[in-house]
Amino acid sequence: MEQTTTTALDWFTLAIAVAGFVIAFVALIWNIVEWWLGGHRVKVETSVGLVSLGNSVEPVISVTARNVGRSAVTIESWSFVTPAPDAQVMQWVAWMDWQGPLTPYRLEHGTSVEWVVPATQAHDLLKKHNLKPTTQARGRVRLATAESIEAEDAVPVPSKPDDKIANR
Repeated sequence: MEQTTTTALDWFTLAIAVAGFVIAFVALIWNIVEWWLGGHRVKVETSVGLVSLGNSVEPVISVTARNVGRSAVTIESWSFVTPAPDAQVMQWVAWMDWQGPLTPYRLEHGTSVEWVVPATQAHDLLKKHNLKPTTQARGRVRLATAESIEAEDAVPVPSKPDDKIANR
């Protein structure tokens, strides 16, 4: 067998091959990170507050959806959910008077949308279903991808303007 010697050109070729492998690996990782960050990511918040209607003040409860991802997403519906007596979840909002855009709603990246409901109507609905007036409610949105996203924090449903209202 003939023995070959390693030349400078062999070492140079090996260095280029290793550099190419490292660059390809970094590019692969970068593409995976971009793909992961590239989709829609919707954050949902629920809050309560007061709305001034001329000489009167009315408590309201709202759902805000914020798209913190890089692509747009369509919101098919929104609602509030509360724990029901049988440990199930009760979803409600369809019949109420509300303010906000109609659904489906296209939520572009970096934007948000809010729907507001008079809290007195929400409170009346809770009483109708024998739920405690101190029931906590969370906002929920359902996306066109069939994914449902709920707010992390629940807020109490106020019944009248003198109820304690804390925006969370």
